[in-house]
Amino acid sequence: GVTRRRSVTAVFVVLVLVVLGAGLAGCTKAGDFPSDAMAVVGQNIITQAQFDARLAEIEKQYPGRVPTKDGDPAAYKEFQTLILNYLVEVGVVQQEAVNMNISVTDEEVQAQIDGIKQWYMGDDAQFEAALKEQNLTLDVLKRSLREQEINREVFEEVTKDDTVSADHGQAYFDSHQEEFTLPETRLARHILFMPKNTTDPSATATEADWASALALADKVRKEIVDGADFGEKAKQYSDDPGSRDLGGDLGVVERGRMVPEFEEATFALKKFDISQPVKTQFGYHLIQVTDITESKVQPLEDVKEQITQILLEQEQRKLWDAWLAKVKAELGVQYK
Repeated sequence: GVTRRRSVTAVFVVLVLVVLGAGLAGCTKAGDFPSDAMAVVGQNIITQAQFDARLAEIEKQYPGRVPTKDGDPAAYKEFQTLILNYLVEVGVVQQEAVNMNISVTDEEVQAQIDGIKQWYMGDDAQFEAALKEQNLTLDVLKRSLREQEINREVFEEVTKDDTVSADHGQAYFDSHQEEFTLPETRLARHILFMPKNTTDPSATATEADWASALALADKVRKEIVDGADFGEKAKQYSDDPGSRDLGGDLGVVERGRMVPEFEEATFALKKFDISQPVKTQFGYHLIQVTDITESKVQPLEDVKEQITQILLEQEQRKLWDAWLAKVKAELGVQYK
């Protein structure tokens, strides 16, 4: 079918794209820095071998989607920095999780694995094939799920007291009107006259076939203008199987969903007028708009929860970044 099963990797943070913090903290004053270390996080060391292994994992999981050393050296350097920053902040969060009495058990991780397996109807062979296809091992998936869950629980603890005031919500609404503007929509129906090669239906339609389709569209349009029922004519003549039996009904249409010629004609029509034949790659269309809903700004009351969520996420991110910077300083994070 057209829908694709979600990838196994969709369940956890994509390390290349989402990091815990905004950027690398400045190095603390280095003491005796271990020779094989890329970074020191409190009592923990991120070794060159650990860093190289994680880097190789991600390159293997996302071939063609992350920078390469030879392809773009500058972007590759940034990519390496991103991965190191992730590993540092995973170390920070895991150490602080202990102080907060937060832990993730093997059983909790296994429950998440079992949930993922349900996407594959509980079939272990399909699940393992999906892991292999994405260059993932079960151990790597479990570690990623564990990291994500610990991060989520620590994040919730750090940001649990964040709130958003009503005044702040009103101010955001007033300055972001375009985000809460509903576009104009129309109820429309159409009749499609598809050009057909009468001698060989599988052959490409000729200019004469297009001319015949146009002539039929003109004829039917005149009948409708003279009083014939649009819906009945759609059932009789339309070559669009998706709408024909519905009297040509397309339901609610909005901009950006149709081919340009059809859209332009639909949004230029007055209510109940019948368009002249409109040519698209499919054939000629007769279009009628039966209702118009004008563009309008949604009331604040309707979008209050959405605004609160937007602002809460912004405030939580600020609090989280400040907390990370503070804890990094307290732990004495050092980089090579």
